[in-house]
Amino acid sequence: MKKPIFYSEFAYLIGVLLLSLGNSLSAFADFGVSMVVAPAYVLHLALVDTFPWFSFGMAEYTVQALVIVVLILMTRRVKLRFFLSFSTTLVYGAVLDVCMLLTAWLPPLPGVRIGAYVLSIFLCAAGVALLFTPYFPPGLYEVFVQEIMAKGKQKLGVVKTVYDVCSLLVAVAMSLLLFGTLRGIGVGTVVCAFLNGTLIHLFGRLYHRLFTFKDAFPWRNFFEGNK
Repeated sequence: MKKPIFYSEFAYLIGVLLLSLGNSLSAFADFGVSMVVAPAYVLHLALVDTFPWFSFGMAEYTVQALVIVVLILMTRRVKLRFFLSFSTTLVYGAVLDVCMLLTAWLPPLPGVRIGAYVLSIFLCAAGVALLFTPYFPPGLYEVFVQEIMAKGKQKLGVVKTVYDVCSLLVAVAMSLLLFGTLRGIGVGTVVCAFLNGTLIHLFGRLYHRLFTFKDAFPWRNFFEGNK
């Protein structure tokens, strides 16, 4: 049986939406966000009381802008790809802020929080798996890992693990420095770290089993030419 076509541009939009909704539900549940977004979330928590307009999405813009600076210093190169990836951050951050407004209406009951957290794990994994299919540049976190892996000729798993651990340590240090305790990081962060990779792989296999991915617009050569 011929598989239905899933256009990669649509997959990109759905992936961003699922990832944004998953991270907003994780923040609402308050069991601990993923290691990758933890520094941005801690920064948001630290500044939002003083600057109510400083949203989770804006914190992501700030952290990922710093990631660009660090990446340029480490690779000693400036690539258009870095800034194209930041465009993905802009889209993701805007959708994340909308999702944060929506999840703020949920009642903070224990059962609702647990359900939101479990759902967030699956939504984030489903979203990330979809973002591997389009030609649009991935987020800067993924680009950072790919660039360092290529420069140091290290295995993807090693670089990704080191990056995730460093993100966690930065978030822990920020939280202790700013609050004197851990905020935004918890048992949920650990559970996510163990399950996320496996779930992303399973969702990816499921997508390719169910759909044929195809481009709707002839833009792939431009984006892939700026890797």
